[in-house]
Amino acid sequence: MQTPRFVRPLTDAARDTLTRGVRSAAAFTLRRCQIVLASGRSECTSCIARHWGCSAQGARNAIAAFNRDGLAALARRSSRPKTTRPAFDAAGAAGTKPASSATERLKARATRGRRATPAGALLTPHALKSYVDGHYRAH
Repeated sequence: MQTPRFVRPLTDAARDTLTRGVRSAAAFTLRRCQIVLASGRSECTSCIARHWGCSAQGARNAIAAFNRDGLAALARRSSRPKTTRPAFDAAGAAGTKPASSATERLKARATRGRRATPAGALLTPHALKSYVDGHYRAH
């Protein structure tokens, strides 16, 4: 069982900002303010989760973010990854898009039972489309 987690003691200015945030039009800010204020009243995370309709882990995440970042944790941040995969960067630098496994499976299915394509030749998008259209119409 995890130890109870609560927010750090709230200053009057922080408490005022949080009570104003409860009237916010942004749902993310509203929910974070509700969770932090409830934790400031010494409610446990599972009680907060039940009362505000979120998961206990979501409440713990909000409390940890407030303890770490302060009032900046009330604003939604970008969910964009900070880095990308090296393979994607290499393919992007070469000007090509990496093929997905689904594309590879379609290529393998399209050539199954037929003459092999010349070495290094790729199926054209038109050939793939005609195969997929024909395959799904037949079934």
